[in-house]
Amino acid sequence: MIESNVRENQVRLYALADPALFADERDAIERAVLGALKVAPSDRHRVDISRSSGWMSYSAHGELWDRPTAPALPTKEVALKTAEDLLITLEQACSDASSKWPDALRGMSLFPPVSLVRRAGIHAVARVDGSAWDHWLYRAQPQLLLDEGAKTRIGVFGSQVEIRIGHGGRPITIRSRWRPLSGERELTQLSAFHPPGPEGKHDSHADAEPFLNFVLEGDGVPQYYLAPYYCRSEHSGVQIVSASPFSLTVEMARTAQGASRMTVSAFARGGSGDYMYNWGVYSPVRVEEGIRELGSGTQRTLDSASGKVVSTSIDIDNGHWIVMLNVKDRATGAFKHEQRQMFSSPLGSGRGK
Repeated sequence: MIESNVRENQVRLYALADPALFADERDAIERAVLGALKVAPSDRHRVDISRSSGWMSYSAHGELWDRPTAPALPTKEVALKTAEDLLITLEQACSDASSKWPDALRGMSLFPPVSLVRRAGIHAVARVDGSAWDHWLYRAQPQLLLDEGAKTRIGVFGSQVEIRIGHGGRPITIRSRWRPLSGERELTQLSAFHPPGPEGKHDSHADAEPFLNFVLEGDGVPQYYLAPYYCRSEHSGVQIVSASPFSLTVEMARTAQGASRMTVSAFARGGSGDYMYNWGVYSPVRVEEGIRELGSGTQRTLDSASGKVVSTSIDIDNGHWIVMLNVKDRATGAFKHEQRQMFSSPLGSGRGK
């Protein structure tokens, strides 16, 4: 188990770069990416950078799915080498290794370190009508060093690099689901694994050994650092448990509903337990109304299987909402953002999903 290997050592926290810095340099990044691909700038080749996450995408217009004639694909071995050679070239072109890298991004790289990227696989993808193979799909997962002694590497859950190799062995799309790092990092202690859950509740995976991952949130979700978490497979997906004082988790659900109003409740785990909550909601069908901040909500202390927790709840009108909650640990400064779609029940009572 990884925990026993690093228990005596401190583990790393990685600070994330401001993604807006990369979005502001989109033109320079586009030149770097197209140069790595050896294609001339044109309307047929598009590079985008997400302002909220720094995720990068490239696409060659007309080459994915709808090429007028069936693609001539290379062998699997050639496609694999093309994809992995491209990752090396992209890392060099979009980092300090390039003399043309913008001054505003010095010390930061758009792509994860290739030396830590783990190949997930490559396979051929057929056209929707089954008439021909359309492209090769290559996927890889970024990893980062966990311990200060640089002996252990773990995956970054939620991250992925994806390259599609099409006609003539040329890359036709690139998708980098990766948040650039600022270059700063801190050390913290690894916490022991304590599985959450109601007492007496048994899960068939309860004895499964957890594994450690850094966790990357989705596009548009506020996040300031990568922290380690324990992950364990369950029937409903992956259970994520705090693995350090900076690895907060949040549970949220609709807990009550009346004729016109419903209650949404949440509580955090990990860290010191001294949390500052801040709620917000917006309507996905009336986005022009914007986000409405609701403050800290109503807080109370509850008994749980792992000890006392401080919960918070809000009352909102029945309907369809995006409910958001920021949690900050007053003692450590650790931060976690959680957001969920919440629906009132047409039956008038019950719990939300």
